[in-house]
Amino acid sequence: MKFQIKVGDLLAAVNDVSFTIDKKSTEGSGGILVRAFKTETEAAVLLYTTMHKAETVIKHSATVELPGQALLDPGQLRAGLLHRDLDDIADVSRIEKKDQPTKIQVKIGKSVFHLSDNPTGMDEMAKRMQEIPFRQPEAYTMKGQALSEFVRRVSFCIPNENEGTQQFELGGMRLLCGDEGFEAQATDGHACARIIIKGEKGPQKMESILLPRLALPALAKLVKKEDGVKVIEGPKNGRNDVVKLFFKIGDNTFFGTRLLLGTFPAIVSVLRTHAPDFWFKIDREQLKQVLERAPAFDELLLVKLQVVGDVIRVITKGKNADITDELPIEREEGMPADLKISITTNLPYVKNVASGSNLEKLRFGVSDYNVKAKAAKALIVDDANDGIDATYAIMPVRP
Repeated sequence: MKFQIKVGDLLAAVNDVSFTIDKKSTEGSGGILVRAFKTETEAAVLLYTTMHKAETVIKHSATVELPGQALLDPGQLRAGLLHRDLDDIADVSRIEKKDQPTKIQVKIGKSVFHLSDNPTGMDEMAKRMQEIPFRQPEAYTMKGQALSEFVRRVSFCIPNENEGTQQFELGGMRLLCGDEGFEAQATDGHACARIIIKGEKGPQKMESILLPRLALPALAKLVKKEDGVKVIEGPKNGRNDVVKLFFKIGDNTFFGTRLLLGTFPAIVSVLRTHAPDFWFKIDREQLKQVLERAPAFDELLLVKLQVVGDVIRVITKGKNADITDELPIEREEGMPADLKISITTNLPYVKNVASGSNLEKLRFGVSDYNVKAKAAKALIVDDANDGIDATYAIMPVRP
């Protein structure tokens, strides 16, 4: 193997594929597969990484003298490329000497560094990379900013893998397309989110895609700045379900992820069931600041929201410490004048909603208000503007 490539291209590719490196693996997938190839019409270098749920491959043009591949340590490769002139050329070649381990040499100007060539798991990684549908046409196109915004707004209420129920698969973000536009949903059983990007029309056949939680951070980072992301359907199972989805990002990046195939809860029905009895508004930035102070006072991360008259008290109380802040609320029509109600819930839910919004004021709704018990079954947050319609349902917990 011997090729030449711009340092900037190689470093950027290393950084981007690092999102899907299997950091726990000792069998190849913890590294970066580097493959140089040339045909009659093209010469390029592919960088590929994979973990259990997702994979990334990036292609850059290069001068290829001798095709080949190697499995390299990502940390060492990145370190060797740092603080270089990005327009310099990296000359990469395999060095084989009798009775010595094979090494990959990278020469940049007068600087030289060597990397070990790890063959463990390389064939399996190469096989997986060859299965990527590079030339298959897309099923539909999405804006990268919309995908990234979906992930940013719903991730806090997606549980870890294998934390679902016997009835539902919860460990992912549901992606679908309705009459209003592309939509994302997520829930962990205690809170749920429904986000709609208005005006983004897509294919009506896209009824439901369930992207696994572990794949979402990498996807959000890769697509964030892309205007048009092409979505390609991968292989199907015996029931004709798509089991893998690919995102073509720009001209040289493919991101693939396995799909979850379980049944997802009916989020829209949940939100309809908890339609609020009344609404009030809170200054979002003030609420965010209050909630950022609160976690230090209770290791259980619970917060009590106590509405009394025209104010809301935000109370966090641990074993030996507590903090109470009071904020004014803006009443909406239908809210009882003498209202007194307390809702205790998980602090991170409310904090993430307040942190993720861009509105000046957040709209809170109280669902199934019980006058005698001074309690409610759910807290609804409406975070809507001209481009995004976000709704969250947050369930109370016993204090």
